[in-house]
Amino acid sequence: MSARYFYGWNVVGATFVMALLSFGLGFYGLSVYVASLQRLHGWSASAVSAPVTLYYVAGAILTAAMSDLYERFGPRLVVTVGSAAMAAGVAGLGVVSQPWHLYPAFLVMSVGWGAMSGAAINVILAPWWQRRRGLAVSIAFNGATLGGVLVTPENCMPSKIFPNTPLLRTARPRPNGASQM
Repeated sequence: MSARYFYGWNVVGATFVMALLSFGLGFYGLSVYVASLQRLHGWSASAVSAPVTLYYVAGAILTAAMSDLYERFGPRLVVTVGSAAMAAGVAGLGVVSQPWHLYPAFLVMSVGWGAMSGAAINVILAPWWQRRRGLAVSIAFNGATLGGVLVTPENCMPSKIFPNTPLLRTARPRPNGASQM
């Protein structure tokens, strides 16, 4: 008698990768973005941190609405749109030239955070697991921790993938917050 393979393990693997990227870019990466933007542009901590606050508030509001979107459109579409939004927001941080440009970039990122954060992982896994849900969720959330270890430090290293991100530019900060563009 052979045991049948349970597809829910594939879903756990997919949510592990989703957590790795969303937490690496959208949670742990924020401290790297804030420090880099301050260093590169000479902007104050409050000018760079206020959009991050908006990011978390918008992300929380969007997270509350995500369950309905997951039910209506399915996880594949919602995660795909969220991934694209997260990537676009992070890439947008690389082309900001004024502090107010941070607000739209972080708002776009908040769509990704709302679609791929912890609540979304639970919404995706819940229909697949009854008995071993705790195990499935804990494995998926190990991706979040690994995102802080692997993805966030990667943001600090030179790369040719996203050469315009603020983390990867090598220009020196301008005095008095002058733009480098």
